[in-house]
Amino acid sequence: MRRIVIIFLIVIAWGILSGFEIAPSFSPELLKEAQAKNPEAMYKLALCYHQGMGTTVNYKEAFYWFKKAAKKKIPEAQFILSNYYDAGRGVKRSTLDSFQWCKKAAEQGHVPAMVNLGSKYKWGEGVLRNPQKAFYWTSKAVEAKSTLAYLNIASHYIEGYGVEKNEQEAFRYVMLAFTSGEPMGAYILGDYFNIGIGTKKDAFQAYYYYLIAAIFDKNHTQVKLDLLRRELSAEQVKEAEQKRDGWVEENRLKYNLE
Repeated sequence: MRRIVIIFLIVIAWGILSGFEIAPSFSPELLKEAQAKNPEAMYKLALCYHQGMGTTVNYKEAFYWFKKAAKKKIPEAQFILSNYYDAGRGVKRSTLDSFQWCKKAAEQGHVPAMVNLGSKYKWGEGVLRNPQKAFYWTSKAVEAKSTLAYLNIASHYIEGYGVEKNEQEAFRYVMLAFTSGEPMGAYILGDYFNIGIGTKKDAFQAYYYYLIAAIFDKNHTQVKLDLLRRELSAEQVKEAEQKRDGWVEENRLKYNLE
């Protein structure tokens, strides 16, 4: 399975990211509150500088205030600060600092941080590789129903990394990721059905899931679709495409499909 990219959620919707109901906007009052060491104000001010809400985008200022808020144990700020260090945004890149702040956020129950921390332990980013800790933190994110964590833990079962190899469990988690709203799962399911990983090899099912994956990324699916089309009858191809169209209709609003 391809490596699942570490998530970078800074531009996620304000309400989802912070738990506050109203998006912040820069103001002299907010600045004063932040300067008075109000943790929530520090975090809001950092977001203003990051996203240009009521002020110009300034990553150095955003980093400064994210770090202030992170030191006050705001888990969202710790998580974003970790990503700032990872990307070298507003500060010199440091995988060690990225790991440390990610760990602090994860230990406070921040689910995306748990996903990232599992990946950092798996790939040795800012820390020595540790199969058991990688699996542990990925499992914690799975318990919190992170769809991306479902894909990550599937890779653990495929590789036998930190857990006994189990292709059937890998397949189950990829299917769970897809049905829970992770479109990347469609491509992986296509591969599993195409090769016969954790399930019986099935060209029709592989073609169907590649068709869905192609909605989001045609470049990586076209060749596989062309090859599978040769194995299927015209009736099967039509049936799979109709099934795909039904999926699109059911999920049009969810994925903003045209």
